Amino acid sequence: MLRPLLLSALAVGFASSGCVCARDRGVPQGGSRPAPSAVAAAGWKTRVELPPVAERRLPPGFGKARGWLNAKRAPTDAELRGRVVVVDFWTSCCINCMHTLPTLARLEKKRAAEPLLVIGVHTQKFDAEPEVERLRASVIRYGVAHPVAIDGDRGIWEAWGIHAWPTVIVLDAKGRVVFAAGGEPDEQELDAVVESALAEGAAEGSLARDDHGALARDPPAFVGREIDPEGPLSFPEKIAKIPGGFAVADSGHDRLVLLDDAGAVREVIGAGARGFVDGAFDVARFAHPQGVAADGDVLYVADTENHAIRVVDRKAKTVTTLAGTGALGTGRLPDDPRPARATALRSPWDLAIVSGTLYVALAGSHQIATVDRQAATVRAFAGDGHEALKDGPRLEASFAQPSGLASDGKRLFVLDSETSSVRAIDLASGQVRTLLGKGLFVFGDVDGPGPQVRLQHPIGLAFGDGALWVADTYNSKIKRVDPISGETKTIGGGAQQLFEPAGLVWSAGRLWVADTNRDRIVQMDAASGSQKPITLAGLSPPLGVASPSDGGTK
Repeated sequence: MLRPLLLSALAVGFASSGCVCARDRGVPQGGSRPAPSAVAAAGWKTRVELPPVAERRLPPGFGKARGWLNAKRAPTDAELRGRVVVVDFWTSCCINCMHTLPTLARLEKKRAAEPLLVIGVHTQKFDAEPEVERLRASVIRYGVAHPVAIDGDRGIWEAWGIHAWPTVIVLDAKGRVVFAAGGEPDEQELDAVVESALAEGAAEGSLARDDHGALARDPPAFVGREIDPEGPLSFPEKIAKIPGGFAVADSGHDRLVLLDDAGAVREVIGAGARGFVDGAFDVARFAHPQGVAADGDVLYVADTENHAIRVVDRKAKTVTTLAGTGALGTGRLPDDPRPARATALRSPWDLAIVSGTLYVALAGSHQIATVDRQAATVRAFAGDGHEALKDGPRLEASFAQPSGLASDGKRLFVLDSETSSVRAIDLASGQVRTLLGKGLFVFGDVDGPGPQVRLQHPIGLAFGDGALWVADTYNSKIKRVDPISGETKTIGGGAQQLFEPAGLVWSAGRLWVADTNRDRIVQMDAASGSQKPITLAGLSPPLGVASPSDGGTK
């Protein structure tokens, strides 16, 4: 029997799930949004259960949505009644929300023959997020198949009393709240709640049925699906300089594309289907690969949704796994060496090799790791695992979803996407300092001296010609940052030229930019900001891919 739960005045005081906290109203772009004291950073997995009450209550509806994705229209109450409904409050910038989406997808697949419906409610942190085309790209990129309400005015968020991303709520077949939790949901627990709600609905005779009296198996009529036209590239997110050319993480196609210095396609690595498979280039599988670092003919790949570091041997034409188990880690990475292949990681996002050491930006645990390639061990190098902006000794400092790495040989620069900041780790002293940025809810689009600079969820970072080059992702701009003073200047981009660039690399006075949401690579002159697209002649989207061969390693 399900425990009856109540949203007290429909205001749920959840602790932060590690992605951050709360929303305030009326703060202009670039302003500060401090989290209420009741909402404290508490790691990435905080489960808060509502107190039992005598009866269940109905929550507010979805009438305050600005619009819908994966839906032809808003659902009616009648279309929701008779179905167990899982409501996921999320935001597209949040790594914990990204971790929740695969859990929901597996639940949807497992319960496909039962009257279960998942509804996402997207309530933004950053000002740019609720733009329809930007959010549509996120829905497609992360494979979200269920309806998503665009809560651009935060009306649903406030009406339901939500305070944390992600928050998952389960409604029974009569529309009553039976479960609510903040943080990444425990998959077994969530499935058990859904199973109990379905069993209770069956016993009460309240589950939806079709015209023939059988349990409703098809989604209600309002459900649709966003379609992305297939092109040669799909959401390229990182690009790296390698000997003789460039490596592009064709993330939406789960593969790497190697280019020569002129931009001609030289090789495709990966079968072009999601999976965790080692083997030959045409057999190997990745899951949303991101950062790439080169050491001669060997490439290291941040295989983000496999939570692994993969090794590409260009001579042997093979892919192997160096670190990670393929499963999402559940804790902070310790600072003592651990066996790399037996240690679960949390969303490696970018890589850098400095003086022979491989550094990894672990966006999911808010840390920087190092991998000893000879000993095959991994350990935390910087970051205490709390999501915050705090300077100091490297293991006592705090980061917030580090997503970009670059180095001048003496310092490791870190792009902290959730604090919209650039951090610097002195590799000799181990001290961490903030070059620009102020905190989790301080962002905008402001150039100038370091203290006044504001970025908005930057993801791509490169070093060249004595400067840092930043893909200021949510502002769709490319900016030059002085690595000493933090003085910042926009050199190109903007909504008419780029759409959410997530990666860039410096090469001989030019920047090669992954224009992520336009599915292309552009070359930008670092002085003038003029740009031209790179024609990837001969590159095609993946065709149907057979099951992994017996020789692969899952």
